[in-house]
Amino acid sequence: MKIKIHDTIKLYNQTIDVLLEKGLYHRPPNLPIPVGIDFIKTENFFDGFFNDRRTLNGPEISNVFFNLKKSIITKGIITGFCQVVHQKKHKES
Repeated sequence: MKIKIHDTIKLYNQTIDVLLEKGLYHRPPNLPIPVGIDFIKTENFFDGFFNDRRTLNGPEISNVFFNLKKSIITKGIITGFCQVVHQKKHKES
């Protein structure tokens, strides 16, 4: 029995659709493609780290999303291990 790539893609898309309907899948943030180049005009670009708030840039948004997704996966793996562990001392730690 050969599995074709089209079958795999179809199954993946169906899985994503079901997860989206159930609210269990979150798409990555959609960042618009910039029309032009926007240079930093003032030297206070990094002031937002210490004083006032500033908007996040694209790489920062991507990193936040990746770290959230990684945390969700980690929580699921830890929960799964806790459900199958047999020794009480490992279950408590």
